[in-house]
Amino acid sequence: MYYLYKGEPVEVINITTREYEIYRYKGRPKHDWVPRYENQMEIPLVPQMEDIIEPDAESLDFSFWKTTPYEHQKQFLRYSQKHAQMLLLDEPGLGKTKQSLDLIVNRIRAGQIKKALIIVGVSSLQYNWLNEVKKHTDLIGYILGTRASGKSGIRTKIGSGKDKVDDVLRLKKMNAQIIITNIESLRNDNIVNALLDQVKDGIIGMTVVDEVHKCKNPKAKQTKGLLELSTPYKLGLTGTPIVNSPVDLYAMMKWLNRTVPPKTYFEAKYCLMGGFRGKEIVGFKNTDDLGKDLGCWSLRRTKAECLDLPEKTVQTIRFDMLTEQQRLYKEIQKDLRERSAEILASASPMGQLVGLKKATGCPPRVLETYPPEACAKLEALLDIVEEITQSGQKIVIFCYHVFTLEYLNWALRKHGYNPALIYGAISQEVREGNVEAFQTIPECNIILGNYQTMGTGLNLTASSTIVEYELPWTAADETQAQDRCHRIGQHHPVNVIRLVTNQTVDEVNEEIVDNKAELSESIINADISFQQRIVSKILNMT
Repeated sequence: MYYLYKGEPVEVINITTREYEIYRYKGRPKHDWVPRYENQMEIPLVPQMEDIIEPDAESLDFSFWKTTPYEHQKQFLRYSQKHAQMLLLDEPGLGKTKQSLDLIVNRIRAGQIKKALIIVGVSSLQYNWLNEVKKHTDLIGYILGTRASGKSGIRTKIGSGKDKVDDVLRLKKMNAQIIITNIESLRNDNIVNALLDQVKDGIIGMTVVDEVHKCKNPKAKQTKGLLELSTPYKLGLTGTPIVNSPVDLYAMMKWLNRTVPPKTYFEAKYCLMGGFRGKEIVGFKNTDDLGKDLGCWSLRRTKAECLDLPEKTVQTIRFDMLTEQQRLYKEIQKDLRERSAEILASASPMGQLVGLKKATGCPPRVLETYPPEACAKLEALLDIVEEITQSGQKIVIFCYHVFTLEYLNWALRKHGYNPALIYGAISQEVREGNVEAFQTIPECNIILGNYQTMGTGLNLTASSTIVEYELPWTAADETQAQDRCHRIGQHHPVNVIRLVTNQTVDEVNEEIVDNKAELSESIINADISFQQRIVSKILNMT
């Protein structure tokens, strides 16, 4: 939202007793202080809501779909009928992928676009999008850079940047109407320039960005690449509550062609500064303005509003460390405390606490001579797994670190279980097979993965029990992970179990996640002063 001051479009950064601090969108100087009163009368500021409606919206018919949508998904199509460029901010689990594909189909049928480009924020989900295209549409999907692999030529892989450029150059001749690539492709100037030519030629008419919040940094190469791809129709997808920080919206507003001042003035309007040298964001202001404007070009629905999903409960199981485990933890903590000055001065203080994480969740990874299964958290997990699997149910287990995942895989197999694995070292083909087995085969009753790979984009509704063996550092990551089970297709109450070791880094981790917006955002933004406070607290726990 912007304002009119004496008929001139401006951004109101601040209001004092006698003046308005403004940023002018036209003319010079751009930044100015202007009178608030004239002839003893206050000069009105007229708000301008940017609700850009398609001129031919009423003549469009967005009522075609291959798979029957829910009512909230039909509502999205009706909303999109009038909005060429928008954000879809639905909570995870409400089917943003299907809604996007239905929209693409309807825009193609209406003759508005020839092809659509889908940019996936998590590379491993490109194949998931391709499968969804087959499921929800009669269109042909294609992942940029796809090449035959192996002697048979039956398997495929995603090739190099040059392969992707070659594919873009022949898009006009391709049968595929939906083109899929990862967000990292936008860091390659050759790929971006080739895509831009296709946009200018009218071949690509729509861009869909999954996990669009990953392009919130306007200085990042991939964000710059996205800003260049100005297609007539745009849709950004995210279930992450980006409105916790107005700054997160800046790059997305530029991408959606909203009236937005330079980032310096955007921050001056919406951020309260303080902390070290007054350069840290300590709060926000004028968020009502942004919220009203956001409502004009975005759609946000919660599960409670849309679906009669079963209840989700989150419980924390707490326990003390075993004696030998506690001894190891204290030794690591003492060593870190002696090096605290060095740790606090490092670029990533939180990253120095890995040893403590290992001591709570997989102590043999600290010392090879440590008893292999002497871990209180592992004992708790094995009890839960035994109870769930013996009752004929399935279980999803999340870790944060790969070394923890590998330790749990060893321990579970030692006890006669055969968990399906989902993490970065597993090929995309195997991941898909593991998810399919977990969803359809009764004997495949445990799936084990990390938040980075298994926490987004997958459907794990075969289970209604989630164990968070380690917590992530943000509430958004935790919610995304839980919504692999608590989503469309789930028919049972979902039980989320957090495992937390008393008087350890686990407790502080849980506090950070439960404080959600403010603390989690500090971690994401690598706020060093915040990290230093957290590290000091952990090192001095007794």
